[in-house]
Amino acid sequence: DAISLLLVPKDTANVNLVPLVTTAGDKMFEVSFNCAAVPADNVLGDLNKAWTALDIALQKATALKTLEMVGGMQAALDMTLEYAKHRVAFGRPIGSFQAVHHHLADMYRETETSRLLAYEAVWRLSQGLPASREVSLAKSRVNQASGFVTRMAHQIYGGVGYYIEAPLEIYTRRSIAG
Repeated sequence: DAISLLLVPKDTANVNLVPLVTTAGDKMFEVSFNCAAVPADNVLGDLNKAWTALDIALQKATALKTLEMVGGMQAALDMTLEYAKHRVAFGRPIGSFQAVHHHLADMYRETETSRLLAYEAVWRLSQGLPASREVSLAKSRVNQASGFVTRMAHQIYGGVGYYIEAPLEIYTRRSIAG
């Protein structure tokens, strides 16, 4: 209760922005307010009645983040599948080995399960239906699954997947930050 939303321009006196270094390389800031004054016209909605709007906004942001992470999982799966088709070891593509088949199948299962949960959460929100349970399920599952998918991708890629120049590395960092 008693939560309000305000528009506070970044150049307002006594508002400090400190850049943060993040695992995923996102542009983020620590924002601090030290007795910053803003006009009453900058209140969004009714004073002390913003929790419902804030809750919905956070649910939507979380659901959209799960979709972004599913996209990263799909990209990691796609590039790992292509790598397994073309990387040769012991005279044949590594994708022909049974253990690699199992890893790829597990990656596919986790990606599709996550996709379905994320879609359900976003659909419920788009229909104006209660979705806090579905958003929480999607976020929890996608966080766990994205780490699993990128770890399995690294098992198939080996050390080359950790090079900063390798495209898999960015999806790994984003799954950690998820």
